[in-house]
Amino acid sequence: MKDSLVKFPNNLCILFHCLYKKEFGQPLVNKNLFVDVNELKEFCVKLKNEGYNFCLPETALPDRKNCILTFDDGYKNNMLFLEIAYELEIPFIIFIAPYYISNQLPYIWDLVEYCNLKFHYWKEDYVSFFNNFTHNIDELRKSNLHKPMSLEDISEMKKSKYANFAFHTDIHQPMVKYGEQYFDREFKESKKFFDIYIKNYLNHFAFPNGLYTSKSLLRAIKTYDYIYTIFPGEFKLNEQIIPRFSLINSRYGSLISQVNSKLNWLKVTYMQLKAYQYSNF
Repeated sequence: MKDSLVKFPNNLCILFHCLYKKEFGQPLVNKNLFVDVNELKEFCVKLKNEGYNFCLPETALPDRKNCILTFDDGYKNNMLFLEIAYELEIPFIIFIAPYYISNQLPYIWDLVEYCNLKFHYWKEDYVSFFNNFTHNIDELRKSNLHKPMSLEDISEMKKSKYANFAFHTDIHQPMVKYGEQYFDREFKESKKFFDIYIKNYLNHFAFPNGLYTSKSLLRAIKTYDYIYTIFPGEFKLNEQIIPRFSLINSRYGSLISQVNSKLNWLKVTYMQLKAYQYSNF
């Protein structure tokens, strides 16, 4: 049976992390994050054919079905989407964590898995982790699938009228109860990077890991124009908080079936409860 969009909301925001082509070989770690670029193109074509208007929150149309396409973190492999963006005329947003771009280091979750380390993502300081990190990661650093963008990559992306950059903290420190002490560091350092290297950017923010407390949410609402979560659901035009469908490798189901499955209200409720638990313990 062919995938059906019958359950899709009229206004949806999609989140991806990594892209790859099969000829590039397999990722070294976190394979679930990688979506085949050809499958993503097919997904976008299907949405186009179903009448979806690919847009930014600011350009969503009240009389159309709308889709916002986003990427988190700032992987170099996100540049693979440029060809699709030009061909299908799709604007997109990349939420970047500048620490990794400035230092050209693999992302912390890739390092943890690659080195088989014990690390509590919600109750440890990411800066301290890197200050004390001594493992050999040459293979991971050389992999084009796992590299962050470089400053040159960002300059190249900025030439495109379809690519947009927005905030994702500096080092991807989760804005949970433990992370509240790092608000100023994370917001100020990322803003400094954007002002120097990006300049023309969206004042939008995506929470790292999709986790936040009421305090961090309030701080974000006061600082940014739009706030993005990882709770699936329909976004509403002119509302500041935008839910997103986080899609992963197709071994977990086609991209369309992943969206449909995430619309189950029991799954959404479970995700919200787990996120609240992780954010506040």
